[in-house]
Amino acid sequence: MTKKPVKFFFFIIAFGLAVNLTAQSKSALEKKRKRLENDIAFARTILRKTDKQKKAHLHDLSAINQVIKQSAVLISVLKTEVDFTDSQLNVQTKHLAVLKEEKEREHTRLKRMVVKSYKARKSTSILLFVMSAGSFRQAMKRIKYLRKISEYKKLVVGNLTEKTEDVAYSIAKLESIQFQKKNLLSAKEIESEKIIHHQESKNRLVKKLSSKEKGLKKQIRRNEIAVSKLNVRISRLIAREIAAAKKREQERKRKAEAARKAELARSKSKKTKKEKETSSKKIEKSIVAKSAAAELSSNFTLNKGKLSWPVGKGYISQSFGVHPHPDLAGITLVNNGIDITTASGSLAKAVFEGTVSAVLNIPGQQKALLINHGDYFTVYSRLITVDVKKGDKISLNQKLGTVWTDQEGKTVLQFQVWKGQVKQNPASWIAQ
Repeated sequence: MTKKPVKFFFFIIAFGLAVNLTAQSKSALEKKRKRLENDIAFARTILRKTDKQKKAHLHDLSAINQVIKQSAVLISVLKTEVDFTDSQLNVQTKHLAVLKEEKEREHTRLKRMVVKSYKARKSTSILLFVMSAGSFRQAMKRIKYLRKISEYKKLVVGNLTEKTEDVAYSIAKLESIQFQKKNLLSAKEIESEKIIHHQESKNRLVKKLSSKEKGLKKQIRRNEIAVSKLNVRISRLIAREIAAAKKREQERKRKAEAARKAELARSKSKKTKKEKETSSKKIEKSIVAKSAAAELSSNFTLNKGKLSWPVGKGYISQSFGVHPHPDLAGITLVNNGIDITTASGSLAKAVFEGTVSAVLNIPGQQKALLINHGDYFTVYSRLITVDVKKGDKISLNQKLGTVWTDQEGKTVLQFQVWKGQVKQNPASWIAQ
């Protein structure tokens, strides 16, 4: 058997590595594409529900913007996937060419062997070849030689069969990749057409909403007043919590100091080993109480950008801070947290473990929850029902209540994150 050319050997290694890396990248792209498709499908569902009301709302505009934005990202992912399939096609085509070349070599070897065997058979028989040996030892050598020739023939035939199968598989793989590429290009074209359709719908909606600027400003102002009342109460509650925490810490330090002095006084007198151990454990317990609160704050900080979403499914329909509306001139949006649009009947969930500091009723915002996480606080408002009460210990992803669906048919959770009395951008805290 002849050795495979070194060139072919290295090509196979390079091909294997390329296929492995491409498979990993392709898998990540497919995962991202599916997630985007699900998010777009969800936003379109929300849009269809509000469309049935035949009224123009700011919420519809945020839903259309979400669909357009996510669709643009999806098209970009599809384009990248097409580029990957082109790369795969290129690698697979080269691989096919090498396989065909190897197959041709094996075929040539087999052809030569068949010709030689035919000539040998024509000139003399195998039995005569063995019997014409000068000695028994030579006859045995000839038998071994004939066996090796037979084995080599089988090996060449096997190699040729294997190469033929490899070529057939490679061609099938090539056709499969070409089919995938065709589907991706088709999906990209369909998504591009949908973007044009949504852009046209958006332009019509902007025109309708612009004609109602005065009414919209009143509506936004009413919402701002409701949110402002919520924020005032939250700020006061947080200030109260901070003051109470300071008081508890001062009391803890006072007790720890008193225990230390008492321990020092007792150490001067005779004292049993058991009493010393009990006293030591009491002091240790007061120190641990302090580190537990600090650890909760530290863990919350470490989870920045990784906190779970406060709803099972949804998208950010209004971002944090003060900013002009992206499509409607003269309208400014103010948000101390983020608005997350979700489906009707959705449940609000705890993004982190903590303790319920307060359950509030806010006109225009329904019910709200304030949860303490050490130095941090999270707020969940626009809840129609609340399933926890003040003082409850909360675990990660615990059900807190049901998000309210208003008269316009929109289901939006208002979510806030505070560090002390400083408002944070929740979008930078939750996992994206």
